[in-house]
Amino acid sequence: MDLPTITHEKILDVLTNEWQPIKSLMSKLKIKDKMAARALEITLRDLESQKKVSRGSIKRKEHWRLIISQIEMINEEIRYLKENLDFLNKLESLIKNKATGYELTYEVEKTRNHFLLFEEKVREKVWVATYWTLEEQFKKFRNSPLSIKDTDTDLKGSSRYINSTLKDFKNEIKNQIGYLEFLKQKPEPKEIKERIEYEKDLDDFIGFLDEKFKEWEKIKTGKKD
Repeated sequence: MDLPTITHEKILDVLTNEWQPIKSLMSKLKIKDKMAARALEITLRDLESQKKVSRGSIKRKEHWRLIISQIEMINEEIRYLKENLDFLNKLESLIKNKATGYELTYEVEKTRNHFLLFEEKVREKVWVATYWTLEEQFKKFRNSPLSIKDTDTDLKGSSRYINSTLKDFKNEIKNQIGYLEFLKQKPEPKEIKERIEYEKDLDDFIGFLDEKFKEWEKIKTGKKD
């Protein structure tokens, strides 16, 4: 039996710059039977080989979208990094305002799906695991706020670990944003000699951007010098 005809044009008409699961494409194309679904998969892979569409995995499910430019991909990654930086600042603020372990755990759990998407967007996959580690540490405090003054040695150690991890995590994300912003202006050179000068310029740029982040955070929180 011949497979149903699913043309390149029909697929490109329903795809956008946003990731879409195969089920969403099937719905838009009014595909209901297995043979047509198989034809869609074959045509999508053909478009992928022609570099017209991109395939990715989100929550272990295959997703598709139109190919976007390198600059657009970098901007998208920066946006996700900044969203996570905002969330880390929120956690720090909650801790400062005596949020309990359960309240902090809830904040992480309710954004779980976003973190799974974040893992697919950025180069540093290990970062998402940091959230799960923080969540486990938050749970130890139950209905109590975090405090390094706690008489419980284990909780005191957890509190120190959480504060240190949040600080280091934020710095890593800021450095990655700096790298990506610099990459947009000056692609990485292939020659070793050129890379030495490139990395020096990159370090200077990240230092400059770090000061800008401090200004940005002061504006967002309303802090004054």
